[in-house]
Amino acid sequence: MNGNNTMKKKIYLEKDYNKIKREYNLQKVSSKLNYLDKFIKNGLIIGHWNFDKAINNIKTKDLAIVTGFSLSGKLHLSNKLVIDVVNCLSKQGAKLLIPISDTETILTRKPQKNINDDFNIFVKELVRIGLDTKKTEVYLHSSNKKVQYLLLKLLKSLKISDFKQVYGEDIDLPTIFAISNMMADVFYPFENGYKKVVVVLGVDEI
Repeated sequence: MNGNNTMKKKIYLEKDYNKIKREYNLQKVSSKLNYLDKFIKNGLIIGHWNFDKAINNIKTKDLAIVTGFSLSGKLHLSNKLVIDVVNCLSKQGAKLLIPISDTETILTRKPQKNINDDFNIFVKELVRIGLDTKKTEVYLHSSNKKVQYLLLKLLKSLKISDFKQVYGEDIDLPTIFAISNMMADVFYPFENGYKKVVVVLGVDEI
């Protein structure tokens, strides 16, 4: 590979991340969090919103970590990084929850033929890349009644104009439903008594 091309690609990626940080006002993660050192020093965690406020609850069992996956997607290297980060936070005392979205798959992507079988296969894949299932609540959207109830409450409270203001005029009803389901995942830990929730995302999901 041409060295100049490699350098150009590296500079391009660095500028891209800097642009994302500025555009979304991402804050720098505190260097005082020793258990996240390897992720911070290698630039694998590029920023956060209010993480420092939530992290104070990590030792008190009041903090929940949420990260999710779509049932239609395939696990890749970035997923491995996310699992490593959330596992690290879980070991510090936080509760880890991982919703697997079959509803979003049905609404916005190609539906799976056998959802339950695919879910079980997906969970096994998560274990293979390092997920500790003993400390994690992994659930399927359509099977979690509490999440579905929260979804209905959100849909009743929000207006289509709220979504258009954030996502643009072209947003459709299936996408609104899928986004609302993801929002329900974030509120779900509060229903179970947790006081703070941290959502861990890949940079492509911002």
